Amino acid sequence: MRHLPLALKYRPKTFDEIVDQDYIKRILKNQVEHGLAFPAFIFAGPRGIGKTTTARVFARSLNCLNGPTVNPCGECPACREIIEGRSVDVIEIDGASNRGIDQVRELREQVKYVPLQGRYKIYIIDEVHMLTTEAFNALLKTLEEPPPHAIFILATTAPAKVPQTVLSRCQRFDFRRIGVEPIAHRLREIADRENIKIGDDAIRTIARYADGSMRDGLVILEQLTGYTEDEIKREDVLDVVGKVPDFAVLELFQSVNKKDKRKALEILTQMMEGGNEPFEIYRALIEYLRHLLFIQSGVDEPLGEGDQLLAEGINPLDLLRMLQVALNYEDLLRRSSSPRVVMEALILRFIYLESSVMIDDLLKYYEGRKKDIVQTMVDDLERIDKELAASLRQAEIHCEQNQMVVYTRDPKIRDQLLKKRQEIETVLKRIAGGSVRLRMEERSLKEKVISFFDGEEVK
Repeated sequence: MRHLPLALKYRPKTFDEIVDQDYIKRILKNQVEHGLAFPAFIFAGPRGIGKTTTARVFARSLNCLNGPTVNPCGECPACREIIEGRSVDVIEIDGASNRGIDQVRELREQVKYVPLQGRYKIYIIDEVHMLTTEAFNALLKTLEEPPPHAIFILATTAPAKVPQTVLSRCQRFDFRRIGVEPIAHRLREIADRENIKIGDDAIRTIARYADGSMRDGLVILEQLTGYTEDEIKREDVLDVVGKVPDFAVLELFQSVNKKDKRKALEILTQMMEGGNEPFEIYRALIEYLRHLLFIQSGVDEPLGEGDQLLAEGINPLDLLRMLQVALNYEDLLRRSSSPRVVMEALILRFIYLESSVMIDDLLKYYEGRKKDIVQTMVDDLERIDKELAASLRQAEIHCEQNQMVVYTRDPKIRDQLLKKRQEIETVLKRIAGGSVRLRMEERSLKEKVISFFDGEEVK
């Protein structure tokens, strides 16, 4: 007897068995219960998250001989034929291989005929974005004026490639990637039913690597059943899926954080020579940057002490900049004939990034630096000329770029400072490490503003 893959064996047969996608299930259930099924739908979203499965469940709910019902019986001839994929009233079409205008013209001829058994004739067109422009134009007329017995469900992983004229005539449902926890929960249920011995860490690793796709998770789980007769562990999952080892990614980022170019490039070389493709490593780096940011935000728990220490030792702004740089490399990595060189350039780019500094901290630093220069200058001058230092203490002093501005209304102090200008500038040059000019002003900026507005200072 032919083996039935887990992804098909445990394919949901009712709305309640579909994982996540709650708002979509709610709307479709309401349409079934009230007998108000819309004639055309767009099911958009990544692969393996339940678009075609939901379309089949919706078709069974509408055409069940004991319905319409949100809980199709699964026993009547209509239900069984849809489950087995041989229903004459539910037609599944692969848009990739039936993409021409001739196939759509044939469909337009068939849609005129009423269903033989069910209430509706339901057309499920998978990967509809693969249709040609002419085929879309031919389909458009049918979508504009569909027969009362016909329903079209157009599934796609690339809704942006579907013409707007088609989208505007359909109810659109955007399927989301399934979360790690729901996938892990479902995998545990199936593993227990199939008597598959697998640890919770391994289950969660599969769920994370499935990247939101329940089908991918089930395929990995089934693949692992032939890998070992013992209990499946996390290390087994990493071996089978070819995932970049977590410890290697951690060591790589530790080297990046220490600005150790040689060590970082050595670890990258070891990863690639160990069988990991450059794009797999790239994905692992993106995921780990995200993981570190989530640790800092309190969303993720660190997987070990190394994660915690690294998250504490890197500025969140630096992580965000590294993530932004890495995302800009994706297209280059896909198109390059030398992806290894691209990855090496990315790692060096990480290392050469300057550390981020908050603007407020920077301003506080320079403001403090200015005050230090003024105070040091006055202290130094006091050893040389106490009278000059005393005059400076009575004045208001500000640093502006490469100038020191002294505000004083006392003509004696101003004359004294102008006489000693060269002496003051020499001391300033030694303290500031560069040429600084002395400028005299009679009134401060605050006094000028108050005078301009004919007002007074309010404290």
